[in-house]
Amino acid sequence: MERFIADLVKDYESGKIDRREFCKTVALAATVYAAGDTAMAQAPRGFKMIGINHISYTCPDYAKVRDWYVSVLGMESTPGKDNGQRANLMFGPEPGKGGSFVVARTARPSAKPAAAAHSVVDHVCYTIPNG
Repeated sequence: MERFIADLVKDYESGKIDRREFCKTVALAATVYAAGDTAMAQAPRGFKMIGINHISYTCPDYAKVRDWYVSVLGMESTPGKDNGQRANLMFGPEPGKGGSFVVARTARPSAKPAAAAHSVVDHVCYTIPNG
């Protein structure tokens, strides 16, 4: 705490911070110090993730990936979601009950000549509660 205050005084004296900022920071530091360890516990914020909705996977040939996930991992191709370029592969509980899926899609041709085909997780979508 002493080092923090010494650095704060140095910043004030050098003009890095003004008197108002100096006073606010000292007051905040004194409050945190007086509160002890309980002040270090961070208040919950942001979203509470309750599951993974889907993982989007881009690859050179979605059909090979689709067939592998179905035959090796026992995933199901979602009816009506296979359009010849992508498929949704379900796993876990049934849809609407917490199930998730992998979206396997064939990569779009690259503008770069002779670009090597890559497989990459494009994004992960999380499920959060309503409200």
